[in-house]
Amino acid sequence: MMKVADLDYLQRRLAKEPYVAQLYRTRQNGIDTYFRLKIIKLSQRPILVCAFENIDKETREKNKTAHEREQYNMLINGLSREYSSVWYIDATLNLVSLVRSNTKSVTTKRVLEGVKEVSYEMAIQNYIDKYVVPEDRKRLYHQTSIAELLKHIPHDGVYRIDYARTNLDGRRCQFQACFARDISVKGTPCFIAGFRDVQSMFMAEQLKRQELAEARRVAEAANAAKTNFLFNMSHDIRTPMNAIMGFRDLLEKHQDDAERCRHYLLKIKEASKVLLSIINNVLEMARIEKGKLALENEVFNLYDFAETIYSVVEELMKANQLAFSCEVHVQHTFFYGDTTKLREVFLNILSNACKYTAPGGSVRLLCEELPGDKEDWGIIRTTITDTGIGIFGNFDFAGGRQRD
Repeated sequence: MMKVADLDYLQRRLAKEPYVAQLYRTRQNGIDTYFRLKIIKLSQRPILVCAFENIDKETREKNKTAHEREQYNMLINGLSREYSSVWYIDATLNLVSLVRSNTKSVTTKRVLEGVKEVSYEMAIQNYIDKYVVPEDRKRLYHQTSIAELLKHIPHDGVYRIDYARTNLDGRRCQFQACFARDISVKGTPCFIAGFRDVQSMFMAEQLKRQELAEARRVAEAANAAKTNFLFNMSHDIRTPMNAIMGFRDLLEKHQDDAERCRHYLLKIKEASKVLLSIINNVLEMARIEKGKLALENEVFNLYDFAETIYSVVEELMKANQLAFSCEVHVQHTFFYGDTTKLREVFLNILSNACKYTAPGGSVRLLCEELPGDKEDWGIIRTTITDTGIGIFGNFDFAGGRQRD
């Protein structure tokens, strides 16, 4: 501004130019106002004429336009980093033009050949007809129409559409179109549309869903295992509990008979051991949830094992007026196995035999030894028979439940 106050400077400028113009601003009460100073020299006389023009409104409009253009360019640059192509759509004139493309895809390059100052409706329809999979076409025709975009996208809003596309090599991939609404310099509605390949994102999402579904399935299976386990345990616990209560009642009736009392106490002790082993199994919940219940392979005395079974169910059979026999026909005394699990199986079957056999009937437990694969080895075959109703076709083994 100081230069225009120098007459020599003005003389040199005006000798070459018709006038000298200088923009400046004034500040009053913290508010800037823009002016333009225009200086001319009269042709006949050595006089300089200065004209002052208030250009505040014009300057602010230009600054606003420049700021909006900068924001627009920043938006386009940002979209170009995320999207393989960016389109500009004039919603009033129904025109589309390609703003930016950074794709290496042969298919996308072929698509963009048809996006050059043409009708948007025609360009998007050709794209859908040629490249979008048949099952997505009808939906995409509707969602990408200008009427639908104006309806669903508020000012400054964003509308994302997912669909599947078939590339020129026949490979199918997931794509996404993102529409952002704006106002053109003429004040009419327009859209900036970005298109990108989201196959990797889609696959990651699919994998995440599969992992969540698998985690849910495992959790449901663990809950089902716990439910079935507790259901079976409640059934198993009743048998030794009934034996303990039965022998306790007999102990109370025959307090004066020392020999009988010792016998009953021994039976109560055996039944208590069985009950304790069942309760210990209940504490193995964590292993059940992980599906890692392991079978023990320990040496046990088959005669002692059979005696324990007999002691636990003997009073239960008597209470139901059933004749119970336990026979062991083996050459070897010691075998390998999981006595806790075997005991549960035997007690479960025998308690069911007792439950479904009418009074006056009989239940028989028979253990026999069959030849083993090696010398001095044997295999136990156990047979449990009763005179009850038997198992019919409507028996439901699921979850250990039975129908009456």
